[in-house]
Amino acid sequence: MTPIFDLMVNDKLVDDIFSICLAEHGGVITLGDYDSQTMKSQITWVPMVTSYPPTFYTVSLPGYMRIGKRDVNLPKFNTAIVDSGTTLLVVSTNTFLGIAKHLKTHHCDVPGLCGKNSWFQPAVCVTINDAGLALMPKLSFLVGPDKEVLELLPEHYMLPFEDTGKKFRCVGIMTSDGISEVDVILGNTLNMRYVTTYDRKNSRMGFSQRRKDCGLATTRCESFWRCEECAAAQGCEYNYSLKGCFEKNQKTASWFPYPSCSGPLCFCRFGIGGWVYHAVVGVGMGLLVAAIVILLSRLAISSRARQGYEEIPR
Repeated sequence: MTPIFDLMVNDKLVDDIFSICLAEHGGVITLGDYDSQTMKSQITWVPMVTSYPPTFYTVSLPGYMRIGKRDVNLPKFNTAIVDSGTTLLVVSTNTFLGIAKHLKTHHCDVPGLCGKNSWFQPAVCVTINDAGLALMPKLSFLVGPDKEVLELLPEHYMLPFEDTGKKFRCVGIMTSDGISEVDVILGNTLNMRYVTTYDRKNSRMGFSQRRKDCGLATTRCESFWRCEECAAAQGCEYNYSLKGCFEKNQKTASWFPYPSCSGPLCFCRFGIGGWVYHAVVGVGMGLLVAAIVILLSRLAISSRARQGYEEIPR
């Protein structure tokens, strides 16, 4: 089946160019052009090789990566595809070992990085504070014949993750030795940092640092994506059904902590199973209110019955 964008290009409805901007939640895809409102820097263009049919978009690498201020030669590091459908950076096992060896040689001031039980493993999550994270070096990919620099700071390739109230940083690199067409896949570890523009008409790819939230206008509450942050924000409520933070609706707000909760009624520490807890608590509170109403009704009926009995003449 021909992709709808290719049909639009063939019918000359749009130019053969598109761009993708990925944010923490959502993003922007532009067909037939690029959207400068998503970018906070000028576009850097590099030659691009497109597969046929146009499925993969390939750029060249020089055989080495810049780690901090040092250029480190790496095996299988000459071609890369830029792919928004891949979550992490993907390299061969030997390439990852080369990166790890350099880090363990020059950056042992990072807690837990060196030694036999090093946490620097593919896609492994670790507890590391901001001071320790700041000791990690920049990772730079030099793409195209002019070696244009795409730079990742530690907070870009050490991805934030939270589970049951605990905060982690996860290595945003995984390994695969089954990649045959190219050496490296530049996935969303990189694409969350840069807006990518695929100019297929001119066989070139553009990179530009993205604006926060891709320049999208969001409400104050929508900027909170974690339940804990949403619950602590005045005037916001977290919706477990929609998995998002929204302005609190005073007309529909209730004391039931499901499907929406706010303030201390949000038990975010229950993590993934929290919605079950909130549903149970919500139903329980509903049953409790119903029981109280029934009890009060029966007490009222009983009181009227006693009054009627006392008024019967003897």
